[in-house]
Amino acid sequence: MEEMKEKFNSNIELLLAKKEALKKAEDDLHTNFQDNDPQCPEQVIDDRDDNSDTIIQATSSENNNQKEIKVKRKNAHENLKIQGAKMLKFSDIKFSTIHVADTVRIRVPDVDRGRGDLRSILGTILETQDGVS
Repeated sequence: MEEMKEKFNSNIELLLAKKEALKKAEDDLHTNFQDNDPQCPEQVIDDRDDNSDTIIQATSSENNNQKEIKVKRKNAHENLKIQGAKMLKFSDIKFSTIHVADTVRIRVPDVDRGRGDLRSILGTILETQDGVS
């Protein structure tokens, strides 16, 4: 009976030691992953020369890059709005407004027609809704 208790206790101690070792290895892995991750915002370049200036410069350059990215994204957003307004303006010029009883030509896609079929068909506008027929 005593032998079983000793085995049981030694097994428990062994399992606890393995659990602690696994936890330590997992923590080390997590720490190494964060240290080597280029996306990690806490990462700071450290040359181990005790130069606090280089560390401050590295973090300030990261902040400058982030500011530049935000400015460029804002400019891109504004330019897309301008381009959309231009496209809408030229679309209104190219395609005139339609009215009820107008005749329009509708192109038939090549995949939907046979050899002898017409390339387009004529249609008549029956009604419009919010400027769209």
